[in-house]
Amino acid sequence: MRTGLLAQREDLARIRSNEGLPIETLDSVRLLREARRSYIKTIVEYNRAHFQLYTALGSPPADMLVRNVDNGPHNRKAVP
Repeated sequence: MRTGLLAQREDLARIRSNEGLPIETLDSVRLLREARRSYIKTIVEYNRAHFQLYTALGSPPADMLVRNVDNGPHNRKAVP
């Protein structure tokens, strides 16, 4: 992504100095967009795999860990 962002900035500078064509910048923007989407997709897939591993090792999903405060043992009244 750094390379794509740098290329886009360079293309914009070349257009402003009348050395480059606008189509070059459009191509840089398209490639940068694809790199960002790929990066986000990679993060989502990593998180999904991490959760699958977490549950495969015997840990429950997060919704199983949540319970109402009223049902917790700390809210029971002590019997004298």
